[in-house]
Amino acid sequence: MKNKQKNKNIIISGLLSRCNLSNIILFLIFLAFLFLRFYQLESRSEFRWDQVDNAWAAKDILIDGRLPLVGMVAKQNTGFFIGPLYYYFITPFYWFFNLDPIASAVISRITSIITFIVLYLIALKIFSKNTALWVIGLYTFSYYFLYEEGKQWPINFIAPVSALIFYFLYNLLSEKKEKYFFPLVIFTGISFHLNFTAIFFPLIIFFCLPFFPRTKKMLLYILLSLLLFVAFFIPNIIFEIQNKATSSSHMFSYLGSYYHGFHLRRFIQITPLSLIQYKLILSVTKVDWIGYSILPIFVLVLWFSKTIKEKNIFIYLVLLWTLIPWISFSAYMGEITDYYLALSVPIVLFSLSVIISRLFEYKNLILKSGVFLILFIYFIINLSSFFAFRLQGIDYHKQQVKKAIEEGKKIDYTIGDPQSYIYYIYNQRQSK
Repeated sequence: MKNKQKNKNIIISGLLSRCNLSNIILFLIFLAFLFLRFYQLESRSEFRWDQVDNAWAAKDILIDGRLPLVGMVAKQNTGFFIGPLYYYFITPFYWFFNLDPIASAVISRITSIITFIVLYLIALKIFSKNTALWVIGLYTFSYYFLYEEGKQWPINFIAPVSALIFYFLYNLLSEKKEKYFFPLVIFTGISFHLNFTAIFFPLIIFFCLPFFPRTKKMLLYILLSLLLFVAFFIPNIIFEIQNKATSSSHMFSYLGSYYHGFHLRRFIQITPLSLIQYKLILSVTKVDWIGYSILPIFVLVLWFSKTIKEKNIFIYLVLLWTLIPWISFSAYMGEITDYYLALSVPIVLFSLSVIISRLFEYKNLILKSGVFLILFIYFIINLSSFFAFRLQGIDYHKQQVKKAIEEGKKIDYTIGDPQSYIYYIYNQRQSK
C-alpha cells in the first residue's frame, strides 16, 4: 500500500511540475482566444466583396468543376492577379458547409488559430516563454486583430507567413545551415498567392545574400530553389499564355502609372504609414510617435540582450522588415492601406513583447505596477471596443435574403453582392 501511495504521489507531483504557471497562463490565453474569435460568429463576420468573391470561386470549383488559374485581383481594378492557392485552401470548408457563408467565418478563425500557433512557437524559439506569452496575449486581446480577423481573405495569412520567412531566414543566417533555405523559398512562394506585397520578401532575401553560407551546397540549393519558386507561378503562367499576357501587361501599365522613383520628401511623408501597425495594435491611432519610439527601444533592448544568439543578424532583419516596404512605398504614388504593411505584424508583436518582458524583469515594484496598470487598461479598452462593435454580418444578409424569398422577390446576380450569393445557395438547396 505504501509503494502504491508513493507511486501515486510521484505521478501527481510530476503532473504538477509539468502544469507550471506559464503553461496554465498559455492554456487560459488560448481559451480566451477561442472565446473571443468564435463569440457571435456569424454576426461578427463580414461577408462583403472579397468574401463573396472567394465564395463564388469555391462554388465554381465544387459545382461547375472550373479550376482557377489565378486568384483574386492583386489590387482593385488593376487587371492583374495573385496566385490561386488560397481559393483551393478555402474550397474544402465550403464543401463541408454546403456552400453556406458560415464557411467564410470558420476559415478566418482557423487562419487565426494557425497564426496564434506560429507566433507563439517562433517567439518561444527565438526569445523566451515569457516573451512568447506576451506575443500571443497581445494578439489575443488587441481589438485590431479581433476586428480584422472578422474578415476572411488571404491577407489574414500574411502575418504567419511573414513570421515563418523571418524565422527561416534568421536561422539560415545565424546557423549557416543550408537546410533552412528550402522552407524559406516555399513560404516565399506561398506569399505570392496572398497579396502583391509579397514582392517585399524576395527583396529582403536579396539584401541577405552576402550573409548566406558560402558553400557549393548553398549554391546548388539556390539553383534548385529557383525551380521550386517558379513552380508557384505555373498556374499564373498558364493563364498568361491562354490570355495573351493581358495580366502582365496590366501590371506593367499600373506600375508605369504609379511608380515615380524614390523621393526623400515622400519617404518622410509616409513615415506614419510605414509604422502604422504599432498604432493599430496598441489602439493609439492618433499618436504618430509611438512607432518612432518603440522600434529604436526594441533595437536597443536586443543589442544588450543575452538571449538572442546572433543579435546583429536579428537587428539587421528587423530593419529590413521595416525599411524595405517603407522605401518601396516611397516610390509609389497610389494609396497606401494599413494591410499593405501586414508583413510587419510579427515584428511589432515581437518588439512590444520583448520590451514588456524586459520591464517586468526589473525588481522595482513601482515600475512593475505601472506597467501592469497600463496593460490592464489596454486590455479593458480593447475588450470594451470589441463587445461594443456591431456590423452587418453574415446573419444579417441571411435574414434579408430569407425576407426577400418570403415576399416572393428575386435577387439577381450582382458581382460582389453578398445577398445575391446567399440567394443562389438557398435556391440550390430548394432545387435538390
